[in-house]
This record gives sequence, structure tokens and C-alpha cells, in this order.
Amino acid sequence: MRFAKTTQMLLLLQGLVLLEVVNAQTGFTSLVCGAPSDYISQSDGISWTSDTAFAPPISKTFSLPSNSSLRTLRSFPPDASRPSGRSCYSILVPFGLSLVRATFTYGNYDTLNKPPVFGVSIGATMFSTINFNTQDPWVEEMILNAAEVQTFCLISMDGIPVISLLEFRPLPPGAYNHASSSLGVALKKIYRIDCGSEAMKNTRYPDDNYDRIWNSDQYYLDASTSSTHSITHDLNTSAVADAAPMTVLQSNRFNFRNQSLSYSLPLAKPNGKYLMNTYFSELHGAVGPTFKLSVNEAVLMTVGGLPPLSVSEFTVTQAASWWWNISLLPVSGAPLINALEIYETVQLQHISNKKDARALNLIKLSFNAQNILLDWSLGSDPCFPVPWRGISCDTTGIVTSLDLSRSQLSGDVAGLFQDFTRLEYLNVSGNNLFGRIPDLKGRFQSLKVLDLSDNQLTGTLDGFATLNLHYLNIANNQFSGPIPEKFDQPGLVLITLGNPCIQYATNPCPSVTDHKPQPVGISARRSGHHSRSLVVGVVSGTLAALLVIAAAGIICCHRYKLQRELMDASEEDIVSVKGAPSESGAFKGVLSRVQETASCLRVHVWRFTQGSFIRFTVKGPTHELGAKAHFSARRGGWTRTSAPWR
Repeated sequence: MRFAKTTQMLLLLQGLVLLEVVNAQTGFTSLVCGAPSDYISQSDGISWTSDTAFAPPISKTFSLPSNSSLRTLRSFPPDASRPSGRSCYSILVPFGLSLVRATFTYGNYDTLNKPPVFGVSIGATMFSTINFNTQDPWVEEMILNAAEVQTFCLISMDGIPVISLLEFRPLPPGAYNHASSSLGVALKKIYRIDCGSEAMKNTRYPDDNYDRIWNSDQYYLDASTSSTHSITHDLNTSAVADAAPMTVLQSNRFNFRNQSLSYSLPLAKPNGKYLMNTYFSELHGAVGPTFKLSVNEAVLMTVGGLPPLSVSEFTVTQAASWWWNISLLPVSGAPLINALEIYETVQLQHISNKKDARALNLIKLSFNAQNILLDWSLGSDPCFPVPWRGISCDTTGIVTSLDLSRSQLSGDVAGLFQDFTRLEYLNVSGNNLFGRIPDLKGRFQSLKVLDLSDNQLTGTLDGFATLNLHYLNIANNQFSGPIPEKFDQPGLVLITLGNPCIQYATNPCPSVTDHKPQPVGISARRSGHHSRSLVVGVVSGTLAALLVIAAAGIICCHRYKLQRELMDASEEDIVSVKGAPSESGAFKGVLSRVQETASCLRVHVWRFTQGSFIRFTVKGPTHELGAKAHFSARRGGWTRTSAPWR
């Protein structure tokens, strides 16, 4: 409940409309999709609300031909901002047991004669696949315990998803107790049959207070000599919370000749599990007959001694087959039935971790909307049935990875550091993030990989000191100051290129007052069996760039002096070489004459004019390089890292 209220607040802050549609039907939400305005149905008096205020972004509306049973539809064409193909409605509905019904039609509205196929999910659970090649229009109905903010999503599979009507109906307490959130089960309607109806018509609101739609049994009845009987006075339904409406219960079907009464019903999933509600009422004012109920010749129960003028409900569960042949077999007297319902039981998918879902919703609200976050539908489940773009989750719904690299994010980086349960990977490189790293003490203890490169972040690295990282990339930002001692830990890869000056313990940064452009390069430090340091240099294309790089090198840690030492080094001074071609012994003649020695480290990467690379370590005096740098120059001390820097 608390999380749902928080989600409502987030939705309101974002500017999304959250309305509990108020009309003549208390608690009803009746959306007509694609309609320009509201209207009231003349046939049943239901007040329909245009879905304009609820519809997901990036959609189109269409009017249907006058001979169609539906007026309009809304379609959701593919869009780069919605790569998951998920389009969601987020509706504020009464909390508790609800009937959710959606009506879809294709009707060749686009004149392409290409009916789409798409999925339908509620919350985290995929309920069905809509395929107009087998049926058009298509109605899906589910009974489940609804959240306060209910999300209904269409998921593209083949073609463009469409929808015409979306309805939410509250159900009374105690009804359909098999649809229990505690049991993790919802009910998907397969059949709801009015047994004994003489008219080929459907019964719904206002005859049914909960707007369940009951179909005449004449569509499903096996050929027989059955008869119907009806009365006009009310029956006692106090013992049945989910009883069929009075107009349905006031008629029943029976067989005078004491023969069996049968219905043949095809089922879509032969491997599913189904639940059947049956309603019986003796309308003659006497004790009712006794008969057996069987499915596919397997007797499931015996019904007898029905109280007169009252309603009894029997529920059975049964494994599926392609067909259910439901038979009422006489024992004494004529078997009878008033109504029956068949539901497929659907196991609800575990929802995402509430703490992580809230963190993601806060991230969406913290940054501008014209980016990857358009694919994040607030109120929908981040992990199931299809994860939001850039998100990976484990099977329990905990977010483990968040990749928002190059996603046009713009804002204060502090908005990213929300409270996740077990986030292991975070990549927000290549955006327009600014600001300082907040104090992360007590948070992100599972984070192993953090990539903040290519942003506009400032300040020191102290905010990272409490993290247990294996890989940290802060390249091309505006960080400065010392590297925390904790970063000198085994297995850590640190990439610091393109920052004003990152200070290693043995090589403090000089005081630099001017802000001339720094050479582009990568300073990476990796601790393992030995403490190692890596510096990557990149070649500049023009003489002017060479002069700028040389000037910057003089300012930072006497790089020019180190370069001369390197150029004068003999092959005996080169301790290790990685990546060189066979003629590496003659490296001086073929290497580009530009190098980067950021942070005064003595492991170098040079680029061949042909484009290949060479890594080598040069000996240096301890008093210039520091003990750790000198130690890294020991023979065999360098091994190439496989860190995934870009």
C-alpha cells in the first residue's frame, strides 16, 4: 500500500493524469480508446471516458466504420524511444479484487490486411497473446487483486498493437477467492454462460452490478431435448458472494426425460489448469434433484438436495484438454444448471523489488524526458514481463544492471544514486551529467562496475571511497585531487584520463593556474599480485596539437623530461613489451613521436603509424617514480588488463 501511494505521488509529480473515473457506475473505469470525447452508451447506460488523458505517448487514433460494433481504436507504432515495444496505461483504480476487460479489433483499419500479433500484460504478468488471424474482435478478461495504480500494457510482437476499450470493475469482498494475491493466482475468463436463456443475447450491466458479461448457452449446448424454466421473483443469494445476476439465476436449463445435459467447450491450452464455477437453483419451490457432474467422462462431484429458491455454487479444478465435455448425469430427478464460468488459472509473476522500482521511478523524474527514459512507463513493472530499456534483473525482480550510456541524460548526477538493493553494474557514460558525487556511505555495496566517463562531473573522488568496485571509469570529466587509499586494492581497474589532475599518492599534482587543454589519454591503475599502473597516450594529428601536448606535459609532472628518458632508452632498459609487431626491436623508427605520461607513471602505450599498438615499461629512478612505479617496472610485472574501457 505504501509503495502504491509513493507511485501515485511520482506519477503526479511527472504530470501524468491519475483519475479515478467517476460516473454513474461507482468504481467503474470505462475507457474508450481513440475517441475524441466522452459519451454514454444508449444500450446499457455505461459512461465511457476518452482515453486521451491516460494513453501512452506516441500513438495514433482511428475511427472505425459505422457497421463496426466498436467506434474507435488507438494504435502504438514503433518508435526509437520505445525499443521494448511496451505501451502502458497507468490507471488509478480501487484497491482490491477487480475485473479487468480489454477489447481489441483490427478490422483492417490500415487497409494493409496485415493483422498484428501482440502481448497483453497486467502488472508484471503476461496474460495473453492477441492474434487477429483467429478472432476479430478479441476480448480479454481477467480477475485479480489490483494495485492502486494498475498498469495495463501492450507488447509488440509482430505488427502494431491496437486497443479499443479498457475497463476496470471492482468486485465484492469474498468473491472469486481463488484469485488470491496471497496464492499468487489470477483468473483469466474463458467462458461465462447463462444457462437457460431463451434469447441469443448477452447479459451485463445494469442487470449485473459488476458488469460481467454472460453469454447465452445456446452457443454451446449439445443437441438435446432440454428445456428451460424461469421465474420472476428473487432468489436467496446471501451464501454466494460472486453469484450470477438475478436475471441469470431466475432461469435454468434442465431435461424432463431424466437424460444427461451436456455442453461441449473448446479450450485454447490443453496443458493449462482450469477452474469452473457452477450455479444451481431449484426454481420449483421443492427439494431439487440429485445428479453427477462430469468433465470428459470423469465424475467430479455429486449435486443433490438443493434448497428451494436459493443458489448453490460449486467450484472444481481440472487439468485441461483440447475440449471439455461437461455433463450433468441424472441420479434422481432431472439435472439442472443456471450458470457456469470457466477460468484459466494464471500464476502471477513476481513483481520487481519495490525498493528498486521506486529508485528507478525517482531516476526517471530526475532527468529530462526526451531520452531513453521515455521507455520507462511509471507504474509498470521495471523487470517483468519485459524489462525497461537499459535494465537487467535477476529472476526475483532485483535490478542488477543499469546501462544508460549515451542516453541524452541531462542533470545533476546525484539523481542517479538512488537506493538500490543489489545493483552490480552502472554505466551512465556519454551523457550531460554535472555536479559532485554525493556521499555513498552505506549504499551501492554490491556495485562492482561504475562508468561515469564523458560527462561534466566535478569535485574529488572521496564519494567513491566506501564502494567495493572492481572497475571505475571517470575519464573525460573535471575531477581533481588525490585518489583514495582504498583504491589501492587488488583487482581494481581505475581509468582517469581527461581530468584536470588526478593525484596519485607518490605523484602529487603540481599547482596549475592556467587551463590549457590537456592531451587526450587514459590513465589507468590496476592493483593485483603487484601494484601496477597504466598510461595510454593517443596520437595528435597536427604539429599545433603536438606543441599543445608538449606544453601540457611540461606543466604536469615534468613529462618532457620523462619523454626524453624514454627516447634515449636502450633496448636493455625496456623491461616488457606487449602488442609489438615482429620488428619491435627497431621501434624508434616506426613509432609515432607523441606519448602521454599522465600522473608521472612509467608504463606507456605507443601507437604504430600503421595503427597497431605497443605497450612497454621503462626503468626509472626510484626518487622520480616512487616505490610503486619502480616496482611495476620489474621484469614480468606487467600483464595486459582486459578492462572494458571504451
